[in-house]
Amino acid sequence: MRKATIHRSTHETDIDVRFVIEGTGTSDIDTSVAFLNHVLDSFTRHGRFNLAIHAAGDVEV
Repeated sequence: MRKATIHRSTHETDIDVRFVIEGTGTSDIDTSVAFLNHVLDSFTRHGRFNLAIHAAGDVEV
């Protein structure tokens, strides 16, 4: 199974990403930006891979 896990922390943000290519289309996404959550969830579902993203911090767009 091909997968990746990435953690990035800066003074402004704390981000965790888990990605599984041979997935089922499930997602667990919390970026504090509703539209980005929706786009990533749709991309995950239609791409049939698993994605978990938890991002906290400075999210001003």
